[in-house]
Amino acid sequence: SPVLGHFNPILGKFSPIWGISFGFWGILSDFGVFSSFWGQFTPILGHFIPILGHFILIWGHFSPIWEHFIPILGHFFPILSHFNPIMGHFSLVLGQFRVNLGQFGVIQGHFWLHLGPFWGHLGGFGLILGHFGPF
Repeated sequence: SPVLGHFNPILGKFSPIWGISFGFWGILSDFGVFSSFWGQFTPILGHFIPILGHFILIWGHFSPIWEHFIPILGHFFPILSHFNPIMGHFSLVLGQFRVNLGQFGVIQGHFWLHLGPFWGHLGGFGLILGHFGPF
């Protein structure tokens, strides 16, 4: 981290240029706003490094427990592999159903297309009736 500390001011100077070059190409133009402030946030990140170190120590206590669960998970993988053909068959049936539904949707679309002029005439008839409404 002391070595990185020497590079932080240098990176802080180059990061706005990095953001401008991205903005010039129209790619990630918001990155320029983030990169220009990056140099100001690096000291704050330095305060979080010890906190992360404490979490790593806590995770070290849990890792032996996690290693005991890995063999148990290994027993579940053969069981899951038996479900793969069933899921594959289900997806084929679902795919066929979607194809059939798609054909029905096309028929339904043509049906509503043919009904369109009828609704147009009915609308015109409604306008004629609207004129006689007050009488």
